[in-house]
Amino acid sequence: MNRIALLVLFASIIAPATPAHAQHLSDSGGFVDGGGYEADHKAHQPCVPPAERARLEAFMRQLDESNSTNTDQPYTNNRGGQPVFEFYPIGGSIYGDLFLNNYTDLDTATSGVLDWDCGDHTYNTHRGHDTGLRSFEEQFIGVPIFAALKGTVVDRDDGHFDQNTSWQGQPANYVIIDHSAIEPGLRTIYLHMKNGSVLPQIGEHVDAGQQIGQVASSGNSTGPHLHFEVWRNGGWVETMAGPCSPYASMWADQWSKPTEHYVRDFGFLRELFPGDFDTPHPFPRDRSVTLDTDRISYWMQGANLPAFSMYRFRFFMPNGVLDYDSGNRLLNFSDSFYRRYWARYQWDITDMQNVPGVWTVAIDMNDERVINAKVTVLDTGETYINTPPTPAFAIFEPAEPTEDDAVFIRLQSDLVHDDFEYDLVRYRYVWSIDGAVVRDTISAGHADAIPSVASLGGGTQLCVSITPNDGDLDGFTTNHCVTIKAHLCPADINGDGNLSPTDFTAWIGAFNANAPQCDQNNDGMCTPTDFSAWIGNYNAGC
Repeated sequence: MNRIALLVLFASIIAPATPAHAQHLSDSGGFVDGGGYEADHKAHQPCVPPAERARLEAFMRQLDESNSTNTDQPYTNNRGGQPVFEFYPIGGSIYGDLFLNNYTDLDTATSGVLDWDCGDHTYNTHRGHDTGLRSFEEQFIGVPIFAALKGTVVDRDDGHFDQNTSWQGQPANYVIIDHSAIEPGLRTIYLHMKNGSVLPQIGEHVDAGQQIGQVASSGNSTGPHLHFEVWRNGGWVETMAGPCSPYASMWADQWSKPTEHYVRDFGFLRELFPGDFDTPHPFPRDRSVTLDTDRISYWMQGANLPAFSMYRFRFFMPNGVLDYDSGNRLLNFSDSFYRRYWARYQWDITDMQNVPGVWTVAIDMNDERVINAKVTVLDTGETYINTPPTPAFAIFEPAEPTEDDAVFIRLQSDLVHDDFEYDLVRYRYVWSIDGAVVRDTISAGHADAIPSVASLGGGTQLCVSITPNDGDLDGFTTNHCVTIKAHLCPADINGDGNLSPTDFTAWIGAFNANAPQCDQNNDGMCTPTDFSAWIGNYNAGC
């Protein structure tokens, strides 16, 4: 064997054959840009500018002329233990497609901030709840705002520009509703509505669950959101109960702040990401790439990003073989905890310019898989065929509504994988009672609502059909139905449908047995105070 043959043999022993899925030296990319919102209270000006705030508060005090509450402080009178609100008044899900950015600031003594949970999810002097959409793209499609309670509209404004991204003291579109029939002095304010969406007129009665407008960014606003504010007897209130809020919750089902990271939206495009992009403008989206796409941009929106977070991309070929693994890398801006954030990445993967088919792009955040994206790479001359979004499955809230309940239908859809091509999905909700359509609307929100069946004329069978659409194609329509229960009368302890002295005897029996029917004030306990509550319910009748 000659010297050259020996060298070839030696090289084959020490250098194993290169596999088909080898990482190429030209494969490169990673995080490019992004941003977070970890401390909104540091940067915010009030979303209700001083002049508008002064006018609104003067108007609210005018409605309660005998009340001298100092509106620099929250209204502190004991408001009892009975919840007031059955639902949050937006067609979406909090900490899902909606994000609650700011609560009220309970630190009224200093320039610091304090929310109901002893955190900083607020900013100085804030007096309501700010709940935002993911981008203007959802606003353009439409996301409804509903009356939180039945009442009478006492003030409104409309006609103002609704895509503001800075604080310049602009006026907002809004509605104020008086709920004195429920509780004297109780009012709700809905600010930053979409231009032209304000539906009720001053003096008009509205029912709980009735649409009154749409979410937008009118007024002093940097993105589409609803500022929801509650007043009692001439003073603003915090509606949440918690360790730093000494008040009873006004919510029948108060939520908790999530602490775990999650992704709210994702997409990709076949070109370099626009260098001047910033939220809340719509994120650019493509449905496929081609073999001559040398760089692909990926983006995500998320929440609860820990400090010094790590990301990792893996690219799998259409046959499932791993082609490239970036390993864990530091997300460059993540030196703080971010309540909300967005990030964009660019990757040049050599084999994605040589191997057509459906690739899988797997993304981990802090060693947890958050996205398994399917990216179609088109072969030369191949035409991409769009596929419809996935079917929308949903639940009713309440699960067994009575004829007096406002009713929500709430999607159980994945925020990222609700469409194969990662289009923003919008939904057509068609509500019917005993076959008669009572509401037909298209919304980007992951929930929709109607007021009580009784307010709509009555009926027993409530149905909602939900059709998802990706902007071009309809997905499969799902149908959801529920039987409406007759009005529940809390004072009718024996359940015979009538109020009579026998119900008093039945209440005594429920009290002695510590039975659920005893709890007439809905505080979760059976005590002698429930007797007074029973008398009130008895006098109110059925």
